[in-house]
Amino acid sequence: MFLIVKLLLLLWLFATRPPVHSVTLELTHLDNDSSSTKLSYFVSSTMSIFDVKDDQEVDMVTFDGFKVWNCTDGAEKLQSAKVIYNEFGARFVLLTTKQKYSKLELYCYLNTLNGWVLLNSVNPFNISLLETDTKSDDTKDTVGNNDSTVVPGTSGTSTTSDTNTSDSTSSDDVGEVRVDLANVPEPPLCRRCSYVVDGILYSIHYFHSGNNYNKLFYEGKMFYQVPKGKQLAGSCTYMRNSQPIFIDLLLSKPEKSNFVYFERTESGFAKISREEFKEKLQKYKTVPTTVDLSKSYSKTYTTNNSTRFNRTRGEGISKVDCMLYTPNDGYVIRKVVDGELSVVESENDILEVRYYNLGGQKLLSMIFQEGPNFQYKYYTYFGDLGKWSPSSEYFYYKLIDEYVKSEGKYSIDLKNTLSSKYLLVQKDSFLHQLNFLPNSSSLVNAVYDHGRLIWTARKPNETCIFVWYQFQYNLLYLVSKIDGEHANYYYQKNGHSWTYIAHEEFRRRFSFIFSTNDVLDLKNNLVGFDVKENGNAFTVQPKHFHLIGKVTYGTSVVWSSSSSLKCYSAKIIYDTNATNVYLYLKDYEGNSYTKLYKTLDNDLTKLELSYSETGNLEEVGTLPTSETKVEKSENADEKLDKNKESDTVTVIPKGVDPEEVFDTVENVVDTAKVDTVVDTVDKVDTSDKVDTPKVDKVDSAVDTADTAEKLNTDTPVTEDSVKTSDEKVVEKQESNSNADQNKYQEVVVTALNTFNNVYNPETSDKPEETARHLGVDPEESLVETDTTHKEAVEKEKSDKKADVEEKELVKEVDEYLGGMLDIQKMKSTKFGDFVDARNHGLNYLLFTPRPGYPVRYLRDGFETIWKSHSKECVALSVFLKDGAPFMLELFVKCSVEVSRHFFQLKHNRWQPIRSHEYDILTNSL
Repeated sequence: MFLIVKLLLLLWLFATRPPVHSVTLELTHLDNDSSSTKLSYFVSSTMSIFDVKDDQEVDMVTFDGFKVWNCTDGAEKLQSAKVIYNEFGARFVLLTTKQKYSKLELYCYLNTLNGWVLLNSVNPFNISLLETDTKSDDTKDTVGNNDSTVVPGTSGTSTTSDTNTSDSTSSDDVGEVRVDLANVPEPPLCRRCSYVVDGILYSIHYFHSGNNYNKLFYEGKMFYQVPKGKQLAGSCTYMRNSQPIFIDLLLSKPEKSNFVYFERTESGFAKISREEFKEKLQKYKTVPTTVDLSKSYSKTYTTNNSTRFNRTRGEGISKVDCMLYTPNDGYVIRKVVDGELSVVESENDILEVRYYNLGGQKLLSMIFQEGPNFQYKYYTYFGDLGKWSPSSEYFYYKLIDEYVKSEGKYSIDLKNTLSSKYLLVQKDSFLHQLNFLPNSSSLVNAVYDHGRLIWTARKPNETCIFVWYQFQYNLLYLVSKIDGEHANYYYQKNGHSWTYIAHEEFRRRFSFIFSTNDVLDLKNNLVGFDVKENGNAFTVQPKHFHLIGKVTYGTSVVWSSSSSLKCYSAKIIYDTNATNVYLYLKDYEGNSYTKLYKTLDNDLTKLELSYSETGNLEEVGTLPTSETKVEKSENADEKLDKNKESDTVTVIPKGVDPEEVFDTVENVVDTAKVDTVVDTVDKVDTSDKVDTPKVDKVDSAVDTADTAEKLNTDTPVTEDSVKTSDEKVVEKQESNSNADQNKYQEVVVTALNTFNNVYNPETSDKPEETARHLGVDPEESLVETDTTHKEAVEKEKSDKKADVEEKELVKEVDEYLGGMLDIQKMKSTKFGDFVDARNHGLNYLLFTPRPGYPVRYLRDGFETIWKSHSKECVALSVFLKDGAPFMLELFVKCSVEVSRHFFQLKHNRWQPIRSHEYDILTNSL
């Protein structure tokens, strides 16, 4: 009876169970009877989810009529489907299936130009994909094999599937008992995917559930045999630098599975435990980390104190301490910071960071790994910029070597304005200048500006004894001492870099800053100025070391100078209808400007600016009459001194102690004609040489500068001429019979000679001309004597000769002012050397500026090719094609680094090109 009831109950259950219907799931139809649908929205994507109903059995999944998936095994059932959309449309399809006596499986399909391609996915959303050439069927109702594999990788360059184990694959291959994990079979026997995490490549294989693989090989060598009763479900090969390091196997049996781990050894793969596998795998991982130079401890990298040994000739071995940062196991350095300052961030591994803190100078060297290659990079911290910047290898080791040589020595930094036990600092806020005076016992071998090197000693025994810094115009004058002799250096700051300048350029800039500003009154007679008349035009020139600071007509101000623009001359042209006043101006860099003022209604009290332009105007509005000198009236009413702003020059008496002399300089305030600064320096030189028969050499920078920066013999003012003239003066003074008077003459002549050579642009650097300008004959006694008519004639001839030489020098310097070079006028340019290489069979024109005359502005006629305020062109070559300029190569210097810039003439315009393009063009021609 009980059995009959049980049978009836089973029949009732089967009768009440709903029938199962096989359907096709169309993913573009949100409303269908076979599934329940819902939508999920994300930041940049949307997901539609299809949950298949229990009474529905899906045998095919399509998208817009194209097949995505079909059931190949009757035991496999689709449970859900998910479609992911982004801004480009449908991108991914995720299918979840379940087989009898098996766990859930996930299929991921990618939408490509070849149709929906199967991707057996592990976190597919963070993987860049490279698709195979397998194409899907174009017909909607045709069922084909789309189980093509795609190997993703994070590097952006992935590889396709491996070579097939056989030329053709069929279901009969399921009985294969051997498999080589280095060359796995194609689907449907195996599905694969690859991805990279922490620098390790994971190559995963999922094997068909009906396989009988029992012997596992790798590259033809057997390493494991599957136990009976278990089945190979999957494997993963761990690779680093294209070499396998681990393999794990997933073995399954009904309702249970386990992993087996192997490690690559010299003899093959050896079995290890799970704990060993996790511990060893961590050592191969490379988790990105950041090195902070301001911290000495981190869990991700190791900090060690290291020492660099420097061996110098004659000085033995010196040590420089540094900090060495290396990553710990499982980490790689990708970024370096210094507190809140970012130094470098790289996609490549940084194997080592070496950090030097040399007092005010910080240096870094790093080793980057770019594939199988290694590259060294160097960085320097600049305090004035407040950031780290890349530097050259030469500059990096140069700073370290200078630090080694300076052990036990001192340096001067312009940012430190406080006096110390070895340095006296004097500041004059009115004149915007600083004086740095080291103690006589201090050895100063370097001068910095906020940690950036300006000057360093050229010889081991060279030391700096004085620095004068004009911080408004960033002009610097430095005096060093070498074996009892002195050398002068001049520097100008352009942007963030300091540049060595010639003595003549320093004099021009110094004159611009401290010249006396005179007032030009157009109403009164032009007393105090050099005036030349040419018909109805009058040219007005101020005296030497004087500039026109203001132009007025009575009490009406026409023009006033500024700190960056001053007037060097003026021209007044009288006409019947109007009066024109031309003002010729120059700025601190030597650039010329012209301003024209015209009268309104011929009323001189109403002068207004007509126009302004760069460059001097040509001589206009003059009559062809002879040039005559305007007589200067001696009448007090006609003198311009009442309306002129002028200052007097205070000459400090010669002292023996340099510190007393500089104390005197502090008390002398001359608003315009400040000659005492460099004069004091020369007095320091003279006081050091009272007991020697030689006169101080003002321009000895030629002897001590670097070989690459030495002034050649073409420089207008040379050391030899000064030295010869000084020795002649000393010899003539020693010939005097009176010893006391001779000693007095030597001191006075030396002081006057040094003063006028540095400050008086009217005379040259020769002592004879300096003494002549002061009214002293160096061959006779300093006591006033009656001059004969013959001496007066000789003096007049000497004056004319000096004027001619000075005009030639000024003409050459004025031609250079601004550092502008026109490549069409290279041959006639006087401040450089021109070479026509066509004479030697080469299609080049070469131009090299002379030391002290760098090119900062390069033009081709009216077209600007290159211009810089902080860099200078030290050489250039013009490549010719058919006799005309075609390409340019510039050698540009910034601080101590020299780089190459290339330009090509395209469509009648000069355009910059890269170095390899320049090489290709030159080789092709």
